[in-house]
Amino acid sequence: MEKNFEEREINLMDMFWAACLKWRQIVLWAVIFALLAGGFSYLKSAKAVRAAVQPEEEIALEDIKLEKDSKRNAMAFLQYKQMYEEQIRYNEKAPLMQLNANGFYREVISYYVDNHFLVEYPVMSKNNYINAMVETYQATLRSEEFMTRLIEVTGIDEKDISYETERIDCVNKYGTINMPVNDPGIMMISIYSDDEQECLELAELVKEFIISEKATVTEKFGEHDIILIEESCSCISDADLFKYQQDNISRLSTYATSLETMKGKLTDEELSYVNAAGKEQEVEEEQEVDVPAVTVSKKLIVVGFVGGAVLAFLVIVLLYLLNSRLRLEDNFERIYEIKLLGNVIVHDDEKKKWFAFIDRIFYRLRHLNKRYFQKEEAVSMIAAGIRIGAKKQGASKVYVTGTALEKEEKSIIEQLKKELKKSGIELVSGGSILYDAEALEKLAETGFTVLVERAGVALYSQIAEEIDICGHQGVKVLGAVVVAKQPL
Repeated sequence: MEKNFEEREINLMDMFWAACLKWRQIVLWAVIFALLAGGFSYLKSAKAVRAAVQPEEEIALEDIKLEKDSKRNAMAFLQYKQMYEEQIRYNEKAPLMQLNANGFYREVISYYVDNHFLVEYPVMSKNNYINAMVETYQATLRSEEFMTRLIEVTGIDEKDISYETERIDCVNKYGTINMPVNDPGIMMISIYSDDEQECLELAELVKEFIISEKATVTEKFGEHDIILIEESCSCISDADLFKYQQDNISRLSTYATSLETMKGKLTDEELSYVNAAGKEQEVEEEQEVDVPAVTVSKKLIVVGFVGGAVLAFLVIVLLYLLNSRLRLEDNFERIYEIKLLGNVIVHDDEKKKWFAFIDRIFYRLRHLNKRYFQKEEAVSMIAAGIRIGAKKQGASKVYVTGTALEKEEKSIIEQLKKELKKSGIELVSGGSILYDAEALEKLAETGFTVLVERAGVALYSQIAEEIDICGHQGVKVLGAVVVAKQPL
């Protein structure tokens, strides 16, 4: 019997649904872990925000005292570093550095400014303001109003607008226009872009502002005509632009090499001064940046919720595996070599639980496709089994015992007494033969017994001990009854 007791099997489906019946504990664990995860993400975010608002204390620049020569070395390094950083920013942001020199769009707009200037010989008292007129027209392409419109068209950051003006070339720096430029009244403007549509939009913007400036130029220099004489857009390549880009890349590399050399020659005091100056500059830049708000990670909350639920489920499964208490579906014939007379399901109405319908769903799934009688039917079937066994053994009196006979078990025993009394069989009930000497004496006098055990309460070892006691006393075990609670 001991061998069979040790070899009892675990039903995986029963284990799964038994764990699901503990869903309240699982939800509680999940909520606790979700709150812990949310709190962790909040503290982590708050720490990052505090670090952004209150940077670590550094040595103040004014607290560092340097000799005149040392300070000159440190300042030279800082100035060179500033040139290096400006070169990096130019290479990253400047439109001329981003253009594909092997194929970009250029819009050429040519105007002729005619002020009808005439020279009267031999007297030349008049001044020709034609150059000043052209310069005034070109200056409008650097006005604040034009810069604002340029930002709207290109969508660039306002702080990079100084680079963006390279797109509007008033001196025809790149490329060659097949037109004589020795006439001072000719004004040529080139517009560069990798996108043809953007190039055309910028050209329209330039023409709009050139025409809008005519009234101002007339007021300053007199009547004149400004005539659009040529406008063309084409995709070109430019070796001069490619060389210009390579020169800027090489200059950046030279700056980097020189900085490393200069840094290697600085003393520890000079390096401290350089680092402090750099920190002050970073603080000034950070003050312009919006401080991020403290946030809670929804992803981490979900992970915490799922992780808590899984951990709770695994703990419940582990406790199921380690549980040494009787389960409803255990096979008495195989484990204890005694007959199972029947299962009696009683409703757990001691305390009504929230969402009890969920418990009922899990309970039905746990016992899916298994037939269980109602309490009255089950008692009748058990009584019939006791009668059959008693007649076979010639018994007229049977002792009923169990490891823990509570209210439900005593009620079932009373019903069995009434059923069997009709057949002339007397049921005698008492305490547990494990702890009650009087019950043990009654058991021995009767000679026959039926065990009534509560699922989830009775220990396997206690049941085995009861059967061993019956064997030692020469008492025949007619069978066992298992009582289990089911939620309402």
